[in-house]
Formats: sequence, structure tokens, C-alpha cells
Amino acid sequence: MPFVLHKWAPGWGLPSVSAACTCVEAYLRLAGADVQVQEYSGARSSPTGQLPALERDDELVKGGVDEDSCAQAIIDHLAARGPNLDAHLSAAKQSELAAFSALVHARLEPATLASAWAEGASYRGHTRAAYGAGLPLPLSVLMPWVQRRAALHRLAPLTPEQAYIGAGKAYAAIAARLRSSSAAGGHFFFGVRPCSLDALLFAHLLHHRSAPVSAPELRQQFDRHPALVGYVEHILQSVFAAPLPPAPAITSAEWGARAEPGNGGAIPRAGAAKRPPKSAEEEERERNNRLWMGGVAAAMAAYVLLSGTYLSVGVDDEYDEYVPDGGAFEADE
Repeated sequence: MPFVLHKWAPGWGLPSVSAACTCVEAYLRLAGADVQVQEYSGARSSPTGQLPALERDDELVKGGVDEDSCAQAIIDHLAARGPNLDAHLSAAKQSELAAFSALVHARLEPATLASAWAEGASYRGHTRAAYGAGLPLPLSVLMPWVQRRAALHRLAPLTPEQAYIGAGKAYAAIAARLRSSSAAGGHFFFGVRPCSLDALLFAHLLHHRSAPVSAPELRQQFDRHPALVGYVEHILQSVFAAPLPPAPAITSAEWGARAEPGNGGAIPRAGAAKRPPKSAEEEERERNNRLWMGGVAAAMAAYVLLSGTYLSVGVDDEYDEYVPDGGAFEADE
């Protein structure tokens, strides 16, 4: 029986708007698995209520509370049950794989998270539309906002600026290792045969290089390493039979006003200086937001009762420091 991969739909010229979904699909395709893809514009339609999800012989593989943990659970399942992309690696290469996988999780994954969810310009211009496309109002606005809150919790205590600096340092180490493999005639991390690290690395590097949500800081640093571009392009063409999308412009009007003066574009961390007293206009805006949210809550309740969908929304007042505009809900213009 073929594998059935349930994933977020393609977007921005990428196999999926979700790097986690791209990672799982890349793993299956690199392994030569027989895979059918089911694309979704909302996780609630998935048989597990999560994306990515994997199905085979009526067995569903699901992960944790976020996309990255779901992807890791699926890859762990495949490593145990097959196909195992790492079975051919020696003990020394297994150790190196573990070290570089940890580097990707610690450095590239936070940068992916920050650029898509923490940056106001990318969230309002791209992420919110991509993750709310398959939902009716007001859920098409509210659900991405809930996901954003969860993403910012995961990102803490890093600021976006710190995440990008960390990614830049990781780029240099990864590019050096890829140049070594290329010199030996290989297109993958360990030479001529792919491994699970290739799927993980490819997914995040492709997102950083070609997604419109990618921060200019990431694209500037990425472009300093031609080995990274060649690596991503090879996997995309050979495995997905797709050309490498053009990189978004480094300088654009939508990113021009994203930075707060003196803050480097970063969202303040917990414990940052207290905000000045709110103006009457700000107080009125917050009151209107609360009233609007009351209406949204009523609509959600009706939606849940009619559809049978379960939705859990957590609120942490102390976390408002991480959310632009003091955590106020941002309705569509």
C-alpha cells in the first residue's frame, strides 16, 4: 500500500507553505517510497486534525502539538518501520548526523519560525493568508492568530534578530560540509546517497531562500554561500521535478517599516521595559478589540457545535510582551 501524506497545500512556489510538511515529503521521495499526497488548506480537515500526518494500511501517524513535532514523529516512525534513509550510514556518520540535525533544530528551525510568525510584515502579508485560506470568517483570521501565539511561545526567549544571527552561523558550518561532499562528487550531505538530514536541511534552507516570508537578514546571509543554493536547487529539481523559485527581493516596501526604532526589528522579550501609558485612542482600540473578540468567540462556539470540531485556545497574559501591538488581535483590513 502506498503512503498517504496529509500536508499543508503548496504555496509561494514551494512544495508546501509548511517547512515541516516539506521535510516529510522530501524524506519519502528521497527514500523512493510510493507516496500519494493529500493537500489541505486547514489542519482540521486532516484525519488526525494535524499537519503533517501520514497514513498507511489504515494506520495513522501523528505527532505532538506543532508541525515540527508532527514531522519528527513521522520520521521517527519511518526510521523504525521503514523506509529508513539512515540505514546505510556508519557509526561515525550517524554521530555526525545527530550533531548536524541538532544544529538545524537549534538554529534553522527558530529562524523559520521567527520569519513566518514573529515578523508583522510577513505574517500580515503572507502567513495569515496561507494558513487561513480554507477557513470561513472569522476563523480564517482567528486560527492563524492562535497559531501565531503558539509559535511565539515556542520561539521564546529568542528574539527574531537572535534567531537570524544563529541561522547565519549555522549556514557557514553547513556550507563547509556540503562543499566537502561536493568535492567528493556527491550532491547530498554525506555524498551520493541521501539521509534524513537531507530532508530536514532542505526543507528549512528552501524556506529561508525562497519563501516570501523569509526575513531580509536571512536571505542576505544565505546568498553568501553558493553551496547552499546549489544543494537546495539539486534536491528540488531531482526529487520534486520543480525549478528553484526566484528569491524574493532583499529590499522591499513591505519590510521597510517593520522595525521599531532602536529595536532592530525584533519583538521584545519577556522582561523588557514596560510600555508607556496607553493613549485614549489606544484604550478605545483595545475595547473595540475585546468586543470584536467576544463576537468571534460566539461564532467559534457555533462553528464547533455545528461541525463537531474541537478547538483549544490558550491565553497567557504574561506573554503579551512577545506579541506586536501588545497582543491585540489583528483583524483583516
